[in-house]
Order: sequence, then C-alpha cells, then structure tokens
Amino acid sequence: MEIPITVRKGSKYLGILILAATLILILLAIFSFALSPDISFHLTIFTLNSFLTSLITLFFGLFVYFENPKRIENQTWLLFSVTIMIWSFGFGQMVSSETHDAARFWAKINHIGTIFIPATSLHFVLAFLGRLTSQNKKILAAVYTLSGIFELLSFSNLLYEVKPSFFFRFYTGGNYTSCSC
Repeated sequence: MEIPITVRKGSKYLGILILAATLILILLAIFSFALSPDISFHLTIFTLNSFLTSLITLFFGLFVYFENPKRIENQTWLLFSVTIMIWSFGFGQMVSSETHDAARFWAKINHIGTIFIPATSLHFVLAFLGRLTSQNKKILAAVYTLSGIFELLSFSNLLYEVKPSFFFRFYTGGNYTSCSC
C-alpha cells in the first residue's frame, strides 16, 4: 500500500495553528482557574514539558486537520491529538499541584484525556487503514461507550485516588479502599 505524503511549503495555516493551539491552552488554564480560584501549582521542568507536549500535540492535530478537514483520517487524528493534549496538560498540572484539592481537580481533567486515548487511537487507525466497515463501527461504538462509562466512574472517584508520591507531590493510584473484594 502506498501512502502519499505531501508537504506544502509555507502553509497558510501555520500562523493560525500556532495561535489557535496557544489560545486553546490558555483558555483551558483560565477556565480551570475561574472554576476553582484556589487551584495553584508550581512550575517545574516536568510541568513545562507537559505544557509543551500539549501545545505541540494540539498544533500537529490542528495542522493535519486543516490540510483537509473533510477527510475522516484528519478528523480522527485531531480527536486523538486533543485527548493526548488534555491528558498531558492535566497530568503536568496534577503532579505539580500545591494542594490535594487542586491535584484532585487536575486528575479529573487528566482522566478525561486518558480514558479516551485508546478509543480515539483505534478510531484513527481504522480510518487511516480504510477499515471503517459496519462491523468495525459497531466495535468503535462499544469502545466509545465503555470509555464513557469509565469516564463517569472516574468522576465518582471509584477508579483512582490522588495520593502524595515520592517523586511528585501528588499522583494517582488505584482506589482499592472502595473495592469490596
């Protein structure tokens, strides 16, 4: 199978994409602080790397999408990129949070991305390979439904808890106290 790859020199969207990616992350940060003004964190090299990963991932997702917004491969790549962006941004903020409440807030944001990464990854791969058959669409619907169920469970704190960690201030771990095994 041949996969044609074209690179447009001086893409007209480059400046718009950089600006859009930066604005989306800034708006996410502003929204999170407006939602809970007592949320604070300290900037570490890990937090900076997580922020840059979020920015670069979102940039590439938007870049691919705007090359041809009608192609399903580009749409699913953007969706996959957004889940990774949310995961990376939330994770970086969670591990560098100053308070337990702030870490719990960022863990919820982190898990929005984390839980949907496998579903969006499968969706992109099936679209990229041209395998979005009716049977695979049913499998995708089941995977997205399962991800949605896990997402609802993550907001109830049944799946994980935020604990102090040796390397990071806070980290998520399995919530074994809620299990009645």
